[in-house]
Order: sequence, then structure tokens, then C-alpha cells
Amino acid sequence: MRLACADAKWIYDNCKLGTTVEIYDSSNAGPLGKPGSMRIDTSSPYKGWDPTDPDPKNPWKSKKQPPVFYGVKDMTVERGSNVDIASNVSATDFCGSSLEVSVSGSVDTKKCGTYTITYSATDALGNSATATATIKVADTTAPTISQSGEIKVYDSTKDIETLIKNTITVKDAGETLEKSVITLDISKLKTAMNNKKYGTVVCSASAKDSYGNQSKPININVVYVSEDAKEPTIALTETKVTVFVDLTNVSDESVRQSKIGQSAKDAVKKGTHFTVTDDISKESEITCSTSCSYSGKTTAGTKSVDVTITAKDKAGKTSTK
Repeated sequence: MRLACADAKWIYDNCKLGTTVEIYDSSNAGPLGKPGSMRIDTSSPYKGWDPTDPDPKNPWKSKKQPPVFYGVKDMTVERGSNVDIASNVSATDFCGSSLEVSVSGSVDTKKCGTYTITYSATDALGNSATATATIKVADTTAPTISQSGEIKVYDSTKDIETLIKNTITVKDAGETLEKSVITLDISKLKTAMNNKKYGTVVCSASAKDSYGNQSKPININVVYVSEDAKEPTIALTETKVTVFVDLTNVSDESVRQSKIGQSAKDAVKKGTHFTVTDDISKESEITCSTSCSYSGKTTAGTKSVDVTITAKDKAGKTSTK
């Protein structure tokens, strides 16, 4: 077989006489893999020698040329990005044959800073070399800022800035930043509140990350409304409603009671039996509900059942009747 001298010598030094050698032809290189070899230029004056031959007269031994690296370069990457420190890095020996490259060091792209990566390679003659690359992680991108949800402010609202900031989200390099990075401009809102000019006021917000990158300001609509000091008023247009409940085929007492209560509840209608008004909220902004719980007798006859009406305005104030 054709072997590199270094491989033949290893077999001679490590395998006793009589060791079985298995030779096969397969695409599977086996557990040790397919060995590489140094490719010699046919015009070289040393072409008659194996570079791995340990003979002291081997002329290749005088060529103590270290491996050469390609693709090793300093770079600056954005914080939060992905970087492959081994990509496109290779090395060859003095014959131009590819060598295995070892990499040491790492880069944490979540943290700004300067990182050193070391690459090393050794050829078949034992010539080794290292190369280093400096990777700088920097943050040059402004954070993104967004706002969601309705913001309502009353004359009695305290800490308006915190109220607004709680609806704002700031992200930078995939991280959510603290509310402290937000800068608000609510001067127009303060003017409106000083002059009792109710309505929608446009404020603005921006954010700056710890590396000094400033986002563009975004507009934020703040609804300035008059203080809702009173609960809604419920006015009855009828105080008595008659409902007929058929319990002929219902034997379970609790079900009979529930059906009486439900029938009474469903019988009371807004606009027919009651109206609602409020000092601030419009009628369409007031939510109304009815409830009734009956636990009395369910025998035939007339029963008196109370239905409770509940009204809630847009400020959350409620009243019942």
C-alpha cells in the first residue's frame, strides 16, 4: 500500500509482528476517518522525498515554514447579532494542503466589549502556528419604542408619567428595557389640564439605551376627561311587571326556583322598565345588567320577586336599584 512515511513508522513502532491488517474498499472511512496527505508540487526539487520521512537527510526538514491562515480578520458586530467565529477560516501547510484549524475563545454578543479569538494549526512535520482575531461587539442601533392601550387622564390623576410609561414597551437587541429609559413630553397635556380643555391630547415619547442610542419619538394620544364624581342614575318607568312561569314539567325544587328567578330577571328591560343617565358618560357608555335570586315557595299562585338593576359608567362607578 502507499503510505506516508510517518504512518508507516507509526505502524512499525506500535504494531507487533503478526498483527492483522484489514484492507477494504468502501465509502465509509471507518472510525479513524480518512487521513489527509501533503500534496507536493511535481516541479519541486524535493519531490522524491516524503515530507514526513524521519530520515535526517530529508530536505523537507529544512523548510520550517509554519501553516498559513486564511479568513482570519478583525471585525465589529452589532450587539444581539449572530457571529460564527469559525466561518470561512482555513489553514494550509507549506505544500498548500488543507489543515485542521482549532479555535479557542468565545464571543458574547449580548455584551459590548472586545473579544480575542485564537486559531491554531499544525502540519504533518510538526510545524505549528497561531493567528488571532479581535471581535468587537458594539451597540449602534437605537431601541424600538411602541405604545398600546387607551390612556385616560382626569384632573385628580396622580403620577401621569408613570401611567403613560406603563403602556409603553422599549426593546433593544431583543431585550425589554426598563421604563427609566423613556423620556416623555407631556407639555401639551399639562397646558390642556391647566385650562380645563378636555379631549384628546397628543404627547410624545422617546427612549435612549445605555449606549447613548436615541430612538425617534412616537406620538401618544392621551384622553383628558372631566372627573366623573357621580355614579349613574337609574330611573324606573315601571315598578311592577307580571310574568307567567310554566313549571308543569319541572319537578326539581332548585330548578323551579332558578327558573322563576331567571324569568323575572329577563322580564326587566332597559328602555321599557327603566332608564339610565350619568353626569359624564353617554347612555351608550353605561353598561346595565339585571339579577334575581328566588328561594321561596314554588307552588301555584302569585309570588313577589325583586329584580336588582346595576348600572356602571365608563369611570367604573356603579349604582343599583
